[in-house]
Amino acid sequence: GRGVGVVPFETVVGFTAFQGDGASDEQVIAAIRGAKLNLPAFLDKPMQVIMKGALASDVRNRFKTAGELAGPLICYALETGLTMTPAQVCDEMQSVLDLVL
Repeated sequence: GRGVGVVPFETVVGFTAFQGDGASDEQVIAAIRGAKLNLPAFLDKPMQVIMKGALASDVRNRFKTAGELAGPLICYALETGLTMTPAQVCDEMQSVLDLVL
């Protein structure tokens, strides 16, 4: 299935893959059945390509494993300066998840 791409998509975009921003339940079901992926306009072209590969309706065009998806995501992060130190990751997790690490 498309499970490999669902969590990364939601993490990057902020809503589920076929939901769209403010979509009704009926619209979500129709989008899933029609394999209509809603990519928000704020995603740049390289990230759109990655997300399309993560959630492609045709299994031959989809990343098969998390490891296969990780390569393009790591390259994207390095090319766009989105890398974090372990301390920054820890701080972010504490602030977002209200964790004490």
